[in-house]
Amino acid sequence: MRLPTVPASMSRALQFTLAAAGSILLASSLGSGCGDDTAESSLSLLAEGCLVNTDCNNPLVCAFERCHAQCQANRDCATGQRCVQAERPFRVCQLDDERACSYNSECPEHQVCAIDGQCRDQCQADRDCVPEQVCVSGSCASPDELVDGGLVATNQEQKTGQPCAYTSECSEGLVCREGLCNWECLGDADCNPFHCNADRRCEYPNGGTFYCYPGQQIECACSKGPGLQVCADNGLSFKPCSGPNCP
Repeated sequence: MRLPTVPASMSRALQFTLAAAGSILLASSLGSGCGDDTAESSLSLLAEGCLVNTDCNNPLVCAFERCHAQCQANRDCATGQRCVQAERPFRVCQLDDERACSYNSECPEHQVCAIDGQCRDQCQADRDCVPEQVCVSGSCASPDELVDGGLVATNQEQKTGQPCAYTSECSEGLVCREGLCNWECLGDADCNPFHCNADRRCEYPNGGTFYCYPGQQIECACSKGPGLQVCADNGLSFKPCSGPNCP
């Protein structure tokens, strides 16, 4: 039994239809490929603005509304850059223009403008810092940045609000209160039962000044964790940091 033959005219029409369909599929495929390239090229590069991680070109992440490289420690970053805490679980390499500061308000949240005029992670103990950094005067630093065990004070713009462990780390006229440099008093209620003078310092009845209330306790940092400093009986200084975390 012979199968019916397809007329030549119908065969040509079928060929034309198939060819047209193939062209449409090819154009669609090419268009899709171009779209992917365009989408990728629109992603933000290092230091460019972002709102979420997917706004950044992989493997960058979004921190402080800018794209950053991820890190675990300073050695994961470009030479001279610092690894800082971002939104957990991320740590990122601090951009060069994110470092210099005069005031805490110029630094991202959870960072402070340290005594060396740089934005640094705030801390009370070494464990608050990224690996291989230590907590010094309330801010995180690499050991190779320290001079005689501390950061070199260069920030003279910001007086109150700088992190500290001792009054000697604060600008003249300020005291270290609860880990921050601040005025000793704003009114007599802050010095009760003594008087707050015009220099915002508390006075003993004999006209002398004192740095803290006898017996006052403030938090401090020990090698193994938080500790406490207690104000001396004469009110002129705090005793050394003590507690179960202190050697």
